[in-house]
Amino acid sequence: DSQPPLLRLEHVLVALIAGCVQSDDAMFSERRPGWLPRACEEIRASFRTGIRLHLLARSAGRHPVHFARVFRGHMGCSVGQYVQRLRIEAACEALALTDDSIAAIAVSVGFYDQPQFSRAFRLRLGMTPGQFRLAAKGA
Repeated sequence: DSQPPLLRLEHVLVALIAGCVQSDDAMFSERRPGWLPRACEEIRASFRTGIRLHLLARSAGRHPVHFARVFRGHMGCSVGQYVQRLRIEAACEALALTDDSIAAIAVSVGFYDQPQFSRAFRLRLGMTPGQFRLAAKGA
């Protein structure tokens, strides 16, 4: 890749943020169910510790299958994908702003371990967490 690391980092961050904006905009359509914003807030509040679909559905007063289908229809992704995106966003912030180890960041944002985190990060952003950190720190 011939792009300078900081420019590539900027493109990655813009794409990540654009994904958030698109999904959150979908939440504000006229037909959105009233429980959806509350469910998204619940997910944002607990994405680091684990989310149980049946508990989210129960909180929303919906059957888990209905909850998952409506969530995907309005948010453009599954609950699991939404959780993973939130975890990766939090990890990006930690990678850019702290000197914590990648393994510690992985666990702190809710991944089982560093290899699981690194695979998900690379699939989502096209670079490893270490490469992201170097680019974010200007190295």
